[in-house]
This record gives sequence, structure tokens and C-alpha cells, in this order.
Amino acid sequence: MRKRVVLAAVALGAIIALPGQAVATAAVTLTNVIVTSSQSLERRDFADGVFYVVTGNRSAGFKVRNLAAPFAGWVERGDIVRIEGILQVESGSGEACVVTFGDITVSPFGKGHVRPLFMKTSDLGGQPVHEGSPDERPGVTRPAPRGPHNKGLLVSVAGEVTHVNHFNRFFYVDDGCGLDDGYGPPGVRVSCDYQDLSLGQTPISLPGLGDLVAVTGVSSSEVWQGEIIRLVKVRDENDIRIIRPSPLVTGSDPGAPAAFAAGSGRAFR
Repeated sequence: MRKRVVLAAVALGAIIALPGQAVATAAVTLTNVIVTSSQSLERRDFADGVFYVVTGNRSAGFKVRNLAAPFAGWVERGDIVRIEGILQVESGSGEACVVTFGDITVSPFGKGHVRPLFMKTSDLGGQPVHEGSPDERPGVTRPAPRGPHNKGLLVSVAGEVTHVNHFNRFFYVDDGCGLDDGYGPPGVRVSCDYQDLSLGQTPISLPGLGDLVAVTGVSSSEVWQGEIIRLVKVRDENDIRIIRPSPLVTGSDPGAPAAFAAGSGRAFR
């Protein structure tokens, strides 16, 4: 009989791995977690019943895949939920994911609000948690991870757009850390994925090369050339804010983070 681990609003280091269980899966219960990205019928990053949740104190975030969607367990951003499922690692993304078959209860007592954590791009992803255990949550491998595990959390980054891929709907943002994930341009990959134009959906507008932007999204990852690289998944158009269009101009901008006040476009060196 599979034991169940209750993952509540606790620090990452306090989450318990099951002793004596050889396979890297575990039955888990997430309690009082807040939905930060809703399921979508047209967004690839959030299709197939995928959404993300965080604990109320923002110490941990999780990807959830609801196999019963859209017929059961449909949630919206801000819902406070209880989820029962199986925690496992997805080989295609290097993400830990709680898989459930609609075993989701939405609290009737209002909504929750989660503020994003502003982070350096080099800190995204972070170290693995309980590697090789049933509670395994991989970090990132290229470039090497720094700091605590933060996949699944709602984060914000800011920097200069160093590459735009209009076909595959992603771009790169460099805040001065100069990350090299093997793709080419420096920075972290930001995914806007696909919209289904046949359903009348409007694609998320991509920023221009050289734009100075602030981006909010889910700290995530994907496997690229055998490495787990950092990835930020934006949720909608409002998650991308152009602070200063290209070409960059000098002088302060009241809407920009303090680190950009000198107009360098490089927040962290």
C-alpha cells in the first residue's frame, strides 16, 4: 500500500521523503495551496490540465497535471485548493509534477493572492530536492544551479531581450548574469508558447530585440540537448512589461527597478 505525504505550507527542507521506498514517486496531498496559473485549452505550457500552485508563504511551488480536465477539477487563478495525487518527475521537462485525476477541492472561502519573487536569472531553478528519493524534485544543470530549489514559484526577472524566436514563441532575457544554457544568446529563456489561432485566440506579443523588459511567470525548466535549463513561463500578455524600448536610452525611469536607474540595462554583474 502506498503511503501518503502531506505537503502543507512548510519550508522545502522540511518536506519529508519516504524511507524505504525505492521508486521515485510518492502519494502526496497538497493543502491550502494557491493556484498561480490556470489550466488552458489553447496554451501549450498549460494544456492537458496543467497548472501551478504555491504554498501561502511562497516557500514551495508545484506543477500539477489534472488528468480529468476539463471535466473535473477545473481551477482558476487565485483558487485555494487541496490536491491529492502522485508526485513524479517528468523526463521531458525535468520538472516534478503532482499528477491527479480530478482529486481537487476548491476552498469556498475566497481567493488567495501571490506576489512574485524578484530574482536574478542565475538563481532560477535552483538545487535539486531529495535527489533519488520518492520526493525528488530536480533542479537545473546548465548553467550550474545556485541557491534553493524554486521551480513552480511565481517569479519576476528583468533585463535586456537578447534573442526573439517568433516561430517557437520564446525569447531570452539577460539581466547581466550572462547565463549560457547552450542555445546561443545569453540570458534565460521565456516561453510564450502557442495559441490556437483557429479558436480566435490572440498570440501573446513578443518584445523586440534590445528591449528592456520586466517579466513575471512561473519558474520552470525544460530539457535541451540533455541538460535541464532554466525557463520562465508567462501566463498572459500582462506578464510582459516593456520598461524601455530598444534602442536603450540613458536616464532613470520611474517604472523600472532601481538597478536600472543608470540606464545600463544590466541589473546584476
